[in-house]
Parts: sequence; structure tokens; C-alpha cells
Amino acid sequence: MSAEVRALILCDFAQARGNLLTVVSGGISQTTSAVVPTVLNLMVAIVVEVPPLEVGLVHELKLRLQRVRDSKPLVEIVAALKVELHQPQLGQPAIACAAADLRGAVLDEFGGYEVWCSVDGGVGTDAAFWLVESDAAVS
Repeated sequence: MSAEVRALILCDFAQARGNLLTVVSGGISQTTSAVVPTVLNLMVAIVVEVPPLEVGLVHELKLRLQRVRDSKPLVEIVAALKVELHQPQLGQPAIACAAADLRGAVLDEFGGYEVWCSVDGGVGTDAAFWLVESDAAVS
């Protein structure tokens, strides 16, 4: 078993401090704009499970914002992730929390988008949302 993304939460604000994760207005599945291109106002809360034998190692976290239609990457983030478990129990995995700021990313068309994330090149997890047209831009 290797480190794995267990949750991706699209939200208005996310902050990771130690092993605590703050999520404000989580579960976003749609945002609106009167025009495209438009600037995204979204953050991502990330929860990673690290198996006992990998605690203390540095892991590579990759996150990508892309269009669903053609998988065109709009933003790519690569970060190092290291978790230490205080007084671990035998066989106990560790949970690592992280936050990614996608505010300022430019969405170039209406339609579906997804945030994809993986650890150490393993199987990724994704969370999708839609940019829909509206008369009054609300996000």
C-alpha cells in the first residue's frame, strides 16, 4: 500500500495547519459567470492517507485543474508532502492535510472542469465542477 488521496473538497476557503484542516463552504459543484474567460475563486482541501511504513518520507503531491471536454490542463501544482505521526500505534496510518489555492486561475469556456490529484504518481482522485453562464456573476 502507498500514500493515497482520500478526499478532495472544492471550497471557498481551505487551510491546513498541522494535522487540522479548515474548510469553508465545501462541496462546490458549480460556479457562475456572465462572461468567459473568467477568474476562478476556488480552493481545494486535500486529505491524504499515508501507510505506516511511509510515515516520515517525503511524498510528491500533484494537482491539476483541467477541462473535462479535452483534459486540457489549466493549472498544475507539484508539492512535497511529509507527515510525522506522534506516538503511532502499530500499523496505524497517518493522515496528512493540505490546501491548494486555485483562486486566480482563468477558465476559458463554460462547461465542466475537474481537479485531479495524486500522490507519488499513484492512482488519482478527482472532483468535478461546472462553470455555467448567468446574467449576474455570482461565485
